[in-house]
Amino acid sequence: MKNKKTIIIITATIFILLGTAPWMNKQATHDRVFNEKARIDGTINKKTGELVCDYSVNWFPFGRFVSSCEGGYFVPFFYLRKAKPDNFKAINDPSDWKTYRNEKYGFEFRYPNTLSAENYSGTEKGNIIIGVALSTQGTDFQIPFLELEIIPQSGKSLIDDSVERLTDTETYKGIVNKEINIGGLTGREIGNAGSVDTEYSVYREIVIRLKEKESLFIKYVGLEKETLDAILSTFKFTK
Repeated sequence: MKNKKTIIIITATIFILLGTAPWMNKQATHDRVFNEKARIDGTINKKTGELVCDYSVNWFPFGRFVSSCEGGYFVPFFYLRKAKPDNFKAINDPSDWKTYRNEKYGFEFRYPNTLSAENYSGTEKGNIIIGVALSTQGTDFQIPFLELEIIPQSGKSLIDDSVERLTDTETYKGIVNKEINIGGLTGREIGNAGSVDTEYSVYREIVIRLKEKESLFIKYVGLEKETLDAILSTFKFTK
């Protein structure tokens, strides 16, 4: 009888633990779904690369339910967050990365070997002089992690537009509007930490004035901060 009671208690404890899955990290669960699904289900706009609506993570029996306005997914309790490998620092070491170089417009930067770079210009994506998009190899470059463009527009007008779109405190939280230095030039980084009903950093834009009517415009989403910082640290003008 005592053994039977012990078995019932152990079984109930295991059932409760599996049902609540307290080891599931909320941020890691969000990031897993974001990286796997956002560019597929429309959570990230396929044409502009901008976030449409972020995912929220909620408890669900034996796992978590992760949903945005475009899709919802059940992540089971046996999901375990992948730890960063011991060589994570090496992964973000630009010395072994590929180099993108544009001789015509005089700039270059390094980017991870796991990404591919595609050029676009003119009417392909609006009124731009030259653009390059970084995305996972084998995917449509119009759904990138990072876009870098030279645009025939003043830095001030681009900054004003970014501020108007991305810093509405009623819509977003964690507003970012700060000075940044890239390639020896100073500009502004504008963005937010997601909608007011979410808790994740998702989208940023960087504007660097090059000439009176010409600016460097960078948009990024879904990149780990360490990787983004490493990419930007390698950007330089070559002429």
